[in-house]
Order: sequence, then C-alpha cells, then structure tokens
Amino acid sequence: MEADHSQWHSSFRRYPYCFSNRDALLLLHKIKLQTPPWCVEVVGVFVVPALAFTRIRRLVKGDEDAMDDDGQVRLVNGTNELQGQVEVRLSVNNETQWGTVCGDSWGINDATVVCSQLGYGKAESAYTGQGNGDVALDGVSCAGLENSLLECPRNAYLNCNQLTTAWVTCALPDQYDLRLRFGKTDLEGRVEVYENSTWATVCDNWWGSTEATVACWQLGYGKATAAPRRSFFGQDTGDIVFGTVYCQGTENSLHACQRSSEYCSHFEQAGVVCSQPDVYDIRLINGSHWREGRVEVYVKGHWGTVCDHSWDLRDAIVVCRQLGFKSATAAPGSAYFGQGSGDIVLDKVACDGTESSLQYCPWYGDTFSCLHDQDAGVVCSNADLPEKYDVRLRGGDSDLEGRVEVYIIGAWATVCDHGWDITDATVVCQQLGHTGALSANSSAAFGQGTGNIVFDKVACKGTENRLHDCPLDTTNNCSHSQDAGVVCKPPELYDLRLMSGSNAMEGRVEMYKDDSWETVCDYDWTITDATVACWQLGYTKAISAHKSAYFGQGSGELARTIGWECTGAESTLEDCTMSMYWPPCRHSEDVGVVCGVEEFAEKGSLRLMDGTTQYGGRVEIYLNGRWGTIYHNAWQFEEVDVVCKQLGYGHATSFNRDYTKMGTGAILIFSVLCNGKESRLTDCRYRSADPLRCTHIGDAGVTCSAPESGIAADLPPMNRYLMLPLLTF
Repeated sequence: MEADHSQWHSSFRRYPYCFSNRDALLLLHKIKLQTPPWCVEVVGVFVVPALAFTRIRRLVKGDEDAMDDDGQVRLVNGTNELQGQVEVRLSVNNETQWGTVCGDSWGINDATVVCSQLGYGKAESAYTGQGNGDVALDGVSCAGLENSLLECPRNAYLNCNQLTTAWVTCALPDQYDLRLRFGKTDLEGRVEVYENSTWATVCDNWWGSTEATVACWQLGYGKATAAPRRSFFGQDTGDIVFGTVYCQGTENSLHACQRSSEYCSHFEQAGVVCSQPDVYDIRLINGSHWREGRVEVYVKGHWGTVCDHSWDLRDAIVVCRQLGFKSATAAPGSAYFGQGSGDIVLDKVACDGTESSLQYCPWYGDTFSCLHDQDAGVVCSNADLPEKYDVRLRGGDSDLEGRVEVYIIGAWATVCDHGWDITDATVVCQQLGHTGALSANSSAAFGQGTGNIVFDKVACKGTENRLHDCPLDTTNNCSHSQDAGVVCKPPELYDLRLMSGSNAMEGRVEMYKDDSWETVCDYDWTITDATVACWQLGYTKAISAHKSAYFGQGSGELARTIGWECTGAESTLEDCTMSMYWPPCRHSEDVGVVCGVEEFAEKGSLRLMDGTTQYGGRVEIYLNGRWGTIYHNAWQFEEVDVVCKQLGYGHATSFNRDYTKMGTGAILIFSVLCNGKESRLTDCRYRSADPLRCTHIGDAGVTCSAPESGIAADLPPMNRYLMLPLLTF
C-alpha cells in the first residue's frame, strides 16, 4: 500500500487539479490512469475519460461483491433474467444485505424504475407475489423517472409481510429505442440507440439543439436545454450507429432524421440535457408531424390523455397556443391519433378560446365515463387566426375561386362589384398566397353571401399587399346579387411568390416545386439573383436582396438546399445555375427581396450610369419594360457615336468601359452592329443577350464629348476592325 501511496503522491504533484482525496487517486492508479488527459471535480465526483468516480469503483473490483452502493436491485426466482421478485441491496448496521420490496401499492411506474435501473428497455408488468427474506422497502411510490428505487418516496417504517412482495416483468428495448447514460439524472447523458440487438452511441457531427430536442421528445421529456458534444458524458467503446444525424425538428424519433455514414471516433459521441415537464405541460403524440397529435397532459407525475366530451376548436386553440402555435385548424376526437394508455386526466374541457393554458379552462377530473377510444386530439397551425381585413373565398369548386369575403368586426362580409376588375382580383389572390388572378367575377357568380357588404368601388393599383390597402368606399347601396368574386391562377412549376412583406413588392421568396411552396436558401444570394426574381414577378428591378430570414422564417417542411447563381441576363430563377449544398438549409436562412418599379420610358431610350462625368458611363437601354445593360461584343466607335448622338451629346471620344462600377440589372443586348448614321441605337441591328455567355464584367461603356452649338455631329465612321460575318441577327 505504501508503494501505491508514493505513486499517487507523484501523480498528485503532476496533476494536482485532478484529485482531492487519496481514495480517488488510488482507484485511478489501480486502473492504470496515472496520467489522465483531463479531469474535472463536480460535487465530489471525479470525472476522467469515460468514467465517473462511482463507476471506477465498480470496475476496480469487477464483481458483484464490489457493488456496495445502497440501492442496487436484482430479480430473483423468475423464469428468466427479465422477470422475478425485486430485491434491493441496503446497508444495515454496517453490513450490506439484500431484501425484498413490499407489494402494497406496487405499480407500473415503480416497475419502470427497476427495469431502467437494470438496463432493460421498459417494464411490461408490475405485480405482487409471495416472497422470502426480509423486507427492505415499504410503500414505494415512484413517478417512473427516477434513477433508482431509493430516489422514490417510501414509508419511513416497515409495515409489511412476505405475502405481498413486489415482482416485475421487464422487456427488451424496441428497435431504435433510446437511453441516456452516465448523466447525473435521468434527464441527461450520453445518447445510445438500440439497433440490431445492441446499444450503440451516436456521432456528434452536426449534432445540435434540434437533434437533441428530437431525442428528448422520443424519451418523453421536454425540449433539450443543451446538446453536449465531444463525449461530454464519457466514451463508449462499442459501435457508433449514426455517422451524421440531421433533424428538421419535426421528427418523432431520432432514427426518422436524415442519416449519413461517415467516420466518427469515440471522442465524438453525442449527449443531451433534457428538460423536465411541468404540471399541465402538454405534448402531442402519434401525429404525422409535430403540429398535430393526441393531446397528453402532465398531471401528478405522469402523462395522461384528455376525454373528447364537449371537445371543440376553442379547446384546441388553447392547446396549440400553449404549445407555441398561432392557431388550431381541427379538434378531432374518437382517438383520431390512436388510443393512449394510462390515465385519462381531463374531461368536459370548456375553454372560451382566450386562455393561455389548458389548466385555466373549466374541466372535470372525473373521467370514469371515458375510455381511450375517446382520446382528444388537435391539429395546430402557425397561420394566424383571422385578423381584421383578412380575405377568404367561398362558393367555388376549389380554393382557387369563389366569392370574396373580408373579415371585419368579428364577422365575414362580402365586397360589391362596382368597378371590380382584374387588378382588384390580383390583389385578393396575392393576399391569399396565390401568384395572380385569371378573372374578376361579378353579379354573385359564386352565389350570394350573407351579412354585411363591407367594400364598394374598389380601385387597386396592383402593388397593394392587402385588399383594404386599395382605394375603396366603405358605404354602399349594393345587394348580395352584386357580390364580387375571383378565380386565382394555379401555381406552375418554379413560380415565385413573396410572403410576409409590408406590400406586394417585398417579402420572403418562395418557389413552387413538387406541389408545394418552398423557401430558397440564402447561400450566395446576391442582388443579381434578387433582380432576376423581381423580373420573374413582373417588377422592373430589385432594390435590395436579403438573407437570414429577414422577412421571417417559412413554415414548409424544409427550406430548399439549392442556391441560385444568376448572371443578370436570365428572365426567371429557373434559368440561373443551381448549386446543391450540404448540410441542408434551415428556415433561418430563407432569402427575401424588395422589388421596385422604375418610371416608364420610351422603348429604346438610353442613359449613362456611374460615369465620372455626365457625358460618360455605363450604357443602359430601356427594352421590354425594364432598363438593362449592353454586352460589349463588337462595341466600336460606330455604335458609341450613335449612342452619343441619341443622347444629344457630341461625338464619341472612347468606347472603353469608362464607369466606376458594373451594372446589377438585366443584360439586354449581346451584340449591336451600326454604320454610324443611325439616329437611335435600336435602328441598328442587335441581338438579345445570352445568359450563358454574358456577365456584367462585359458591360459596354462610352465617353462622349460635350455638345457644341453649330458643329455637326456626323463624322465619317472609323474603319471597323472587328467584323461579325457569322452573327445571326
């Protein structure tokens, strides 16, 4: 022993921060960890690679006799290792001995703790039987979340006999079950997955709060409060099942997330710290996504279901609000999301829809008349509840058409058709999230409404975000035979729309693909890409390009993993080059734009931009309702002379790129061929730009001389040194 002491004194001098008592160091030395890479003292427990001090003690002795901690459990007298009478090891009068557990009030939660403590998946049954030996514990009443039986409430005095001892039947884990190991509580630890009859760890590549929360949900806890990496809870030497896990946050279990196989060392094992549910917390179970499911409420230390007696949308709205959603779209009953198990904790819930939590609604705790085939459910939504001036369509054959109704003063009202036209219909359709309108209908084409007629003589400009932003009258002498309607344009592949902006010309960019609207990833998103998006939407320019969900995060299942690289010569985003990215984008990376409309100009008008004087700069031309640049292919003095002449300046002095910065809008012309005598550039032969061949690096420029009174502006054209005999115009 003295030799051991001298060796641990040597280690203490080298690593004084690792040890604070002899016992710890002696144990470390015995398992040959004399030079630990790291160690931290936390509440008297010495953490070394992969092992806590209490676990080291067991490894040092390596047999059952070494497990001298109070609270060890075992199963005896069973037909197999998963079943038997529960015995617990306790210290009595400085001696350790095994004793039975009284069966009075013994239940499934108590059995769950025993099975978990033994490392099995779960408890199948809890029952009582006759035993032998002394009784060690009486009146055990577990919540089911404890680490050991000794953490459960129990009687201070024994009042039991061997006629009713506790028995359990445990079950092996199911495929893809999870467990947490080597945390201080059952809420934290190294994440392990049961796959192919063995427990294995999870790689921490891309491991974050989203992945950790999915793991906590699978385990029945609340959200994750931390997602430790780098084998924070110790290393395991077994298999690492998942190379990389990437979750959207909508999955019910970790194995439903995306997985990819890649090398991962045992220094890279993932962990979690989960939150404990509070009383009256709510969770949704067995939905197809995280916004729907069977309603379960945490009461008296366990989760229970809600009976569907009088269950309606007002109750569902409160549940969804408590869960952080904006609204509810349905309140299904009759175990629509499957039957739960355990207690039914609430019945005859009667919310008025304004409560912040289900616990503040009137309800009955007497649920004896309910069965689990009456379990209540909800479907939540992040769409807002109807707000003043929201619109909807009624009476049509699809959600793309119908009578226009406006929500005002707590009720839906119709719109009179005086002056109703396609521009008004377009604003309605865009407010509803569609791309445009096919027709504006009048004379109650979709049937007569009821109630008030709220708007008349609507006169939209087309740039408004909502119908009530348009000029209109709020008084009328109309009847419901004059109710206005619309038919909206169905979306087509790669259509765009802007959402959550303050007007129709700005917002989050969403693209229609695979029968749904998806957001666009902000990787490499530039003003040029934004400009093409604005053109596709019918506007003439982009004022700004935004990243990082500037206009709020989308609500689709997953933001697009595609980046767009545009040159400025394209007409739509789908014409641009697409780039795939890994890992996939999150909605925090959704792109947005602010579009604009330039003042109308005559076709073929010219302007010089970003020059050092008013007589020079980048040449821009107005064609097809927008301004754009000219590519410098075959750009010579004949062409620039025509430009200077059209602008009313003197002769050209240079056809070099005499401007301070490149353009950012459209590239409208690829090449132009003039003889120098034309009065306008569009009188020359020209060819439209090719998106694959043109970039703004080649924007054409010009420097003109100042106009001089009385001097002609037609000099003989210079000899052309670059001819284009092969160009097709």
